[in-house]
Amino acid sequence: MSDSFELFEFFVEGRGRKGSHVLLHISEPSPGEESRGHFLAVCEIEQPSIQQVEHLQKMIDDIEFGYYDAVEEDSILAFERRLEFMNRRSRDILGESRSRVHCFLAVVRDDKILFAVHGAPFAHVLYKGKQHWKDINIAEQSEATPPLLFSSVTEGSLATDDFLFVSSAHVEDYVEISQLQKLLESRPVADVAAYVQKTLESLKDSHSYGGFILHKYVKRVSAKTPMPYRGTDHGSHRSIQELRETQSTTDETLSPPVFKGVHAAFFRLFAKPRTHVKGHRRTSRSVKKGESGSEQLLVIIGRAIVVGLLGLYQLVKAIFIAVAHTVKLLFLLITNHGKQREMVIDSLRSSLHSARKYIFGLPLLSKVLFLSAIILAFVFVFSIVTTRVQEKRVAEVKQYEQLIQAIREKTDAAQASLIYADDERALMLLQEAKLLVEKLPEGSSSNMDNENELTENIDSVLGELRKMDMVDVTRVANIAESFPSAITKSLEIIDGKLIAFSPGDEQLYSVEISTGRVDAHPHGTIPNLSFSFTPKEEDRVIFLTASGNAAAYDPLSRGIIAKEISYPISDVRPAGAVVYNTRLYVLDRLSGQIYRHSPTQTGFDRGGTWLKEATDFADALGLAIDGDIFVLGANDVRKFTKGVAQPFSLSGLDPELDHPSSIWTYSDVASIYILEAANRRLIVLDKTGKLVRQYTSLEWTSPTGLAIDTQHGIAYILDSNNVYSLRLQ
Repeated sequence: MSDSFELFEFFVEGRGRKGSHVLLHISEPSPGEESRGHFLAVCEIEQPSIQQVEHLQKMIDDIEFGYYDAVEEDSILAFERRLEFMNRRSRDILGESRSRVHCFLAVVRDDKILFAVHGAPFAHVLYKGKQHWKDINIAEQSEATPPLLFSSVTEGSLATDDFLFVSSAHVEDYVEISQLQKLLESRPVADVAAYVQKTLESLKDSHSYGGFILHKYVKRVSAKTPMPYRGTDHGSHRSIQELRETQSTTDETLSPPVFKGVHAAFFRLFAKPRTHVKGHRRTSRSVKKGESGSEQLLVIIGRAIVVGLLGLYQLVKAIFIAVAHTVKLLFLLITNHGKQREMVIDSLRSSLHSARKYIFGLPLLSKVLFLSAIILAFVFVFSIVTTRVQEKRVAEVKQYEQLIQAIREKTDAAQASLIYADDERALMLLQEAKLLVEKLPEGSSSNMDNENELTENIDSVLGELRKMDMVDVTRVANIAESFPSAITKSLEIIDGKLIAFSPGDEQLYSVEISTGRVDAHPHGTIPNLSFSFTPKEEDRVIFLTASGNAAAYDPLSRGIIAKEISYPISDVRPAGAVVYNTRLYVLDRLSGQIYRHSPTQTGFDRGGTWLKEATDFADALGLAIDGDIFVLGANDVRKFTKGVAQPFSLSGLDPELDHPSSIWTYSDVASIYILEAANRRLIVLDKTGKLVRQYTSLEWTSPTGLAIDTQHGIAYILDSNNVYSLRLQ
């Protein structure tokens, strides 16, 4: 004969699980781990949160795997160390002030029992004394509210025919220990566990209940194979059921519920339809009269919607909790907050070990099915990804071909527009084609060849459209050779001489066109000469300073004389000045006006506004006059006639204007001349704004000064103290 154990559990889940949540955990040792014994756990959390339940379940799993996989040979030491490790994580479980936690953890091996208690679980050992049964409450000596989850480990022993009854705390309110003693004296343990189960099921409240009954008995060994004891189907179970029903009837007789009928009707209303079986004949609930198929369909659809929404909510909730838990673990791993990094690593290691052990413990067929499912999932995902990649590739090739076709069509249309002298439309089409070329994806060498070919075709047509002439220029003089410190920016022509100056130099320089001789003329008493203009009569050069003061250069005396001038306002910021019919026109950025000054014996009068209304001249760079006034901006030219703005735009010009430096025209000149440093070009427009020609030279680096000799058809360009000449066509 040898001692053996029989163990029966019971569990009832509460409605909504809001009152309490019970975790019942029973583990048998695997082959080779028999010396560790059985691991048992009954835990209850009153008013639980989801996080508490998850942490408690995780803790129990970790204790189990840690105990069975411990390297310590002593089971007591292994159990104590697992509990000590879990005490470090007790804050996650005991942190909720409104919740109460009751736990009973035990290891049973041979005749020894090791257990730890928290809170007030219902735990008793029942044994037979000399005359009658006795019991020991093994949980009553634990601390009421210990600061840790498990403050101590107790060791005891179980004798033959001893019973260990452990359950959640509130089972004690409905199952008395004396009643258990009487039942265990006369009934099999399985029947007693079934009685407890039915008693708790009849409560139907918000609390969950659970526990187990463990019985140590003598296992008799005989030559015949013993039949396992299962109890009598019609004896003990029927007696237990009659006892439970009698107790229930007696309770209702002594204290009948006030709303018994209402309570029963309420639950009948919301109860699920059941199939009743009597003997071998099955009868089903019939459909009520007046309940049509459409109404049933609506009910089914409504239930499906509710179930779907609840499922979606649970899915989102689970994802959120998983993400939050992952973030928390990463935070602890990175920061080692509270020295919990080791705990997190051990927890992850335990989880991996648990998963590996579970997978290796599966039957061969399950492993094959699991591996097949993984392979099929991989093939499915791979096929989807491959299909999407192929679809994307086909779409990209189609889009590429469409772009190539669109570029060629626009280039051909631009060439046709040039034939019919529609330069403006041709330029628009070529600009659109260039934008499409920029959208072409970078890829293989064939793509690059196509892109280069298209770009060359566009540039070829643009070359015709731009009317750009690369000219050879003649250097008239190098001012820096004669005056190394010279700083020149602007240029004027008068009486066969060129006048070069800038606001940063207190001298202006005259260049003899025929010989290239350079002379300097100081003007320290009139600094910051910024703008100039030579009237048609070529009797003098009018200068304007940055603050609006006027001066004049006399070619006979070669001197600079200050001239009187005043304005209708106290402060001006000139952006350019021209003389027309002896009157001086000054463009003022600050007021957005053009002031017209009449000549006097000593200079110019106070002047008056020429524009009918103020205009924004914030980006104005200069002006020219031929009766109408043309104002040069950073990217455009504006036209004013008799003080009123007129429609005016540049057509056929490519690239667009980019902060030009000079503009010039006059009443007896058919063209408008614009000098631009950024693209090193001299632009020639007609009076409608249409491009006539462009000039550029390899010798130019940053041209800023422009003077036109209309009599001889020559343009003079000032570039970095060098004066060049080119013949206009």
